[in-house]
Amino acid sequence: MNKQKGLLQESITLFVIFSLLSIGFTPLIPAKEETQEYTLMVPNIFGIKKQQISLTSEQSGKLDSIFDDLQEQLQDADSVQETKLLYKRAIDTFVDSGLLSKSDAFLTKKLLFSDIVDKFYSVLDKRLCLDSDIENRNCYISGESTYSIFFRPILWRIWPIKNGLFRLLFSNFFFSHYVYFADISFGLESIIDQETSITWSSGWVWTNNTFGNKSVDGQFRGSLSKIALLPFHLDCLHCFLGVYFFIGIGYHSRSGSTNISFIGRSYKVDIIEK
Repeated sequence: MNKQKGLLQESITLFVIFSLLSIGFTPLIPAKEETQEYTLMVPNIFGIKKQQISLTSEQSGKLDSIFDDLQEQLQDADSVQETKLLYKRAIDTFVDSGLLSKSDAFLTKKLLFSDIVDKFYSVLDKRLCLDSDIENRNCYISGESTYSIFFRPILWRIWPIKNGLFRLLFSNFFFSHYVYFADISFGLESIIDQETSITWSSGWVWTNNTFGNKSVDGQFRGSLSKIALLPFHLDCLHCFLGVYFFIGIGYHSRSGSTNISFIGRSYKVDIIEK
């Protein structure tokens, strides 16, 4: 009887030991962290560079936090110099948070805070026949908005080109290799059965130049011009361009509502609030 009792206790002891060993050596498989896909747009030596990046939930939250903080801080920026300082800090925070490479940050700063862009915008002033309102030109600009898209700039605004095929080749070649700039749209217009419907962007856009600050916060759309979203299909969907010749950093979320976050400079801005 005692012998059987001893065997039972020994069996229980061995079972517990093997159970503990199996738990101790079970490989730890971390849960797959959810990621969100973004298109990152930055200037580089050959023009605008677009790359697909995956951000973790923590990084996506950090991106939103950086822009939220920037929006709050910009309300107290009374000069272009203060704006430049806040932009430099935000770009450094992108790098520290793993949202931007040091090389991209370096070139972006060189372009944004030198007189190179000013000279280009001066050329545009001579080439384009715009209204006399200069308070919304050559602006530092930042924001976050839904239903917004980055477009390749319409270069024949500057150099009139009548041939359609040459326009296409000219635009693709220069945008891919030599143009640092992009246009930005806010809001959509759809035409179905001859009925027009407008989808407004939501978010905020802030601009600053030597004439002071301007900001919109809520629902708005671009009011510079319209561009067909599907140029080779039925002309039933348009975007409202609100920014001409933007240069800087843009994060384009690949979610259904087309969210973008951006920081940089622009030649001209015109936005209508709802």
